[in-house]
Parts: sequence; C-alpha cells; structure tokens
Amino acid sequence: MPIPTWKWEWITMDFFVGLPTTMGGYDSIWVADYRLAKSSHFISVRVKYTTKKIVELYISQIVRLHGVQVSIKSDRGSLFISHFWKALLHGLGTQLDMSMTFHPQTDEFSYNNSYHSSIQMAPFDALYGIRCRSLIGWFNLMEMDCLDTNLLRNGMEQVCMIQYRLLTTQSRQKSYADRRVRALVFMKGDHVWLRVSPTKGVMRFVHPVIHISMLGKYIPDESHVLSLDLVELGPNLTFEEEPIAILDRQVRKLRNKEISLVKM
Repeated sequence: MPIPTWKWEWITMDFFVGLPTTMGGYDSIWVADYRLAKSSHFISVRVKYTTKKIVELYISQIVRLHGVQVSIKSDRGSLFISHFWKALLHGLGTQLDMSMTFHPQTDEFSYNNSYHSSIQMAPFDALYGIRCRSLIGWFNLMEMDCLDTNLLRNGMEQVCMIQYRLLTTQSRQKSYADRRVRALVFMKGDHVWLRVSPTKGVMRFVHPVIHISMLGKYIPDESHVLSLDLVELGPNLTFEEEPIAILDRQVRKLRNKEISLVKM
C-alpha cells in the first residue's frame, strides 16, 4: 500500500462484531484507522445498522474533523464500499434537490471548511495549514516534505497573521460598539437610578457596592418630589397609619358569628 502524503488522506476501516451488548444497545465497534500517524477512531455501533446509518456516523465522526478521504480500504467487500460511497454522496447533499437543512450532521464540517472574514481563511486552513477536501471542493494537496523547515516557519507566520487579523477585527467591532455606548461618569452626591429586580424582598440581597452598569443617569423632575406629612410618634417610637380608602369588604360566617373583613 502506498504511503499517504497528508493527514487523514487514506484510511482503513473494519468492524469488530460479536461483542457483549452494552446498556446502550451497542454490540460492535467500528474502527477507522489513519495509517500515517497510526491514530484511530473507535465508534460504538450495532450490527443492525444500515449503510445509511454508517455513513451518518462517518460524516459526524470523521468528515466533520478531517474532511473527505481520498481512499478508504475495508475488508467488507466491494459491494459494501459501493453502497457506502453512494450513501455518502447522498448524505453530503450533492444532489440538486438536497439542502443542508436535511443534513445537519455536515453543518459543522461546512462551517470549519468555509472562509471566515475575521481570520481571512477557513478554520481547517488555520489549524492544519491547508484546506480540507470535500466533495464540492476537491483541493489538490501537494506533496510536502515533513522535514522541511519552511513548514514550521510558515505555520508560525500563519499564526502571527491570524492574531493580527483577529486584533484588527476586534478593534473594528469595538469602534462600532463605542458609537452606541457612552461611558457614564458620576460624581459624589449625584442622584442615580438603580436597576433592581421587581421580585419582592430583593433589597435584602443588594450589595452596598453597586457596579456602574446597574446605575442610570437621573434627570431631576419636580413630580418625583414627595410631600412630607407630620407623623405623631408614640412612646415606643411607633405610629398608627390612618386608612386612606376602603378597597374591598367581605363578611364571613364562622359558626354563629359574622366576621367583617375590610381591605384598606
């Protein structure tokens, strides 16, 4: 077998069946092996899974992270591989009457392989230094010398470039936000509005130190001034509040007595 020239370009896959059934109902393990780095994905499956279900797992577990492979080798036979590729084409939505709405498992892969204005490249390109293959964007990955020092240098330069682009994007977004938000400045003795919850008893939980984001500028208004009435205090520093109006009245019977209830 030829040696792969790039990450997750060629894979081999096989199924280990006849295992004890787990509590989740799984009785097999699907192994997808990447020959170049000897790394693998171990996916729990069931023997009764159809080719369509296997393709859905392939898209969500392999394509989502590594893109579409150039070659897949399996001991399941050519018929299984043929059905697998047909279901894969259908699952990735390559037919004209398909839409991404019906294939949510490919959304994350499409997001990671799409151009982002903030970093001016695709996330796959930022992570791995090259665009990821897909059935609608089959990029020609050139052979790369793994011992070439330019590979490391280019990676470091790319990270610096992404950092600069992110800082530029953040500065631009900050300038947009600053146009709508103005810094509040309060002086000692100023009156302010305090944002509190309408929940009863909330004042018991208000900290004596208030963050400025919870304050609002108060504009003086004569209608906000309440008139003070004289209150006569008793010997124990209490006072009796006189009723202003009767809101409701009910009469309840308790055995042979009638009790009047008045709401003031």
